[in-house]
Amino acid sequence: MWYETPTELNRIFFSSLEKYCELTRPTGDKIFDAYVKKFYRKNLSQRREELVKKMRTLAWQHSLLSNFKSNITDYELRVSEHNWGYQSEEERNKNMYIYNFLCDNLNSVTRKITMSKLVNEYKECKNEVIAIERLKENPSYKKHIENLKMADMFYSSLSRSFVNYLKAHPNTEFAKKYNLSYRNFDRQFFDTHIEDIKKLNPELNQEK
Repeated sequence: MWYETPTELNRIFFSSLEKYCELTRPTGDKIFDAYVKKFYRKNLSQRREELVKKMRTLAWQHSLLSNFKSNITDYELRVSEHNWGYQSEEERNKNMYIYNFLCDNLNSVTRKITMSKLVNEYKECKNEVIAIERLKENPSYKKHIENLKMADMFYSSLSRSFVNYLKAHPNTEFAKKYNLSYRNFDRQFFDTHIEDIKKLNPELNQEK
């Protein structure tokens, strides 16, 4: 007889949920905790290189817009057809890319919005680099990485059980409260509503 996954949230589910919470408990380092979930599954050296490269690009784009008037005049001349003979195909493509980027930000309001986005993206990348470097500085953080990987395995089982529960009980107060179904349930919802999910424990309700 095939094993059928339970449609109720049983003791095993809530025991696993407690373990999941234990494994994902923050270190207390705000920058590390904020960015570790972005990189812990990846090759960290490679991820750092990607971030540094992106930071250079973001800084370069910001510089282009900071000196907009002189740059738009300069690149308008560079992309003129009569100057193509002095450029390689690679140079022409690069000049056209820059010119189009500048033209996309011709309006001063659009330019201001773009520059603000570039600054914010740069800060995000920089903080993630800092988080990666802190991992190297704090050997204990490596244990946290291993815990998060273990938590992924727990989540795989927990999510299957919770999806089966939602399929079997689509009209519970919990589902109605969050307009939740098995179709729109995901890990973000799970991680941000763990305390509410814990309250679904029937044993907890019996103690009241």
